[in-house]
Amino acid sequence: MHAKLLVSSFFTFLLILSFESHHNLAITYPTGAPAGSTGSPTDVNTCNRSGCHGASPQTGATGLFSLNTTNNQYVPGREYVVSVSIDGSGRKGFQISPQNASTGALMGSLVNTTTTGAAGTQIVGSGKYITHIQGPTANPSTWSFKWIAPAAGSGPVTLYGAFVNGRNTGLRLQHIPLTEGSSTSVQENGRIRQFRVFPNPVLGDKFQISFHLERREWVQIGIFDITGRRVREVCQELMEPGQQQFAVETRQSFAPGLYFVQIEAGKSRSTQKLLVR
Repeated sequence: MHAKLLVSSFFTFLLILSFESHHNLAITYPTGAPAGSTGSPTDVNTCNRSGCHGASPQTGATGLFSLNTTNNQYVPGREYVVSVSIDGSGRKGFQISPQNASTGALMGSLVNTTTTGAAGTQIVGSGKYITHIQGPTANPSTWSFKWIAPAAGSGPVTLYGAFVNGRNTGLRLQHIPLTEGSSTSVQENGRIRQFRVFPNPVLGDKFQISFHLERREWVQIGIFDITGRRVREVCQELMEPGQQQFAVETRQSFAPGLYFVQIEAGKSRSTQKLLVR
């Protein structure tokens, strides 16, 4: 009888241990926060959940993430590097989302740059959120990823972020508001001249991009949809000065709608609208 009681107690202990283990895993999310946890006005949750990061969040935090913009302005269609750094001794994690402050709509697009290891990130929530894949303890723990700004005319964007350091402690919220800038001053002082996209609107299965390059430069030409998603990389190459022309087929990747053709040559940038019918 005594032996049966010991066996029964042992299995009861294992059952409780198993429950506690699964319960903790379900609410601590060491491999990434669930979508909608940034604390933005339209996100239902943050990581402030009982048994997880139950402490009241610190709002208005600073220095947890940044991006390489000037005067808190973004250039439509431009690619930015976002850097995250969380200090402290606990396990750390984050979630960031670029949103319209009023509607919560995704603004632009997120791009992973590292997908493995302590610095790895993953995109969740149908592309709207980016979060960690591990809960590192390094002090500080750092991550970086890319954000492609939305197309011209999109208006203000706010990057919302929630950051944690340890269980039931260290929940901080930071947001970075951005206004839409203009690339006009850049292109007029730059190396790109006589930039044309034709025919426009596109009625057939191809269109032409032409421009004059003032000096030898590394040139990147990309085409973006109205959400800021890059739908075609036309070229990335070192070009000699002179007249340049590219033919782009529309049979793949281009549903009818409005697009933006962007040329970057060194520090110069120029954008033209393109209508595909």
